[in-house]
Amino acid sequence: RHFDIVDLIDNVLFEMNLLAFKRNVAVEYKSKFTGLPKVYADPETTRAVIQNLLENAIKYTMEGGKVEIDIQKKDTHLLVSIADNGIGIPKDQEKNVFSKFFRARNAIKQETDGSGLGLFISRTIAEKNDGEIWFESAEGKGSTFYFTLPLQDKSLS
Repeated sequence: RHFDIVDLIDNVLFEMNLLAFKRNVAVEYKSKFTGLPKVYADPETTRAVIQNLLENAIKYTMEGGKVEIDIQKKDTHLLVSIADNGIGIPKDQEKNVFSKFFRARNAIKQETDGSGLGLFISRTIAEKNDGEIWFESAEGKGSTFYFTLPLQDKSLS
């Protein structure tokens, strides 16, 4: 069904406030999003993807760091990106990021808790919602995770 992605992200941000505050990480929108079309996806599972990506971004960003959320319309989809200036992902481990139970060397070293299921589940959800998920990263500099959500029900076109 159709829903407003900014409202959904706002709700998740509200829940993440304490975590961000405790870690002294600023979470902000890249710009004021006005006039964005509604997306066509499952709001509950989409919420899980946003929650996971935001939580990871906050968790793996150094104290005093920043997480930035951007949303853009791209043809038949909205593109959501969540960028951090955290620990990044080692080049030789990038191919495993969406694998079940995978946790990068530097993530384990940082002693954050995690099951290694979040990104695996996020990819499954993104694909079920007719979207995609991918990332760009540089170890020690941070990561940006991207995912797309359709604007229309594919079965109607």
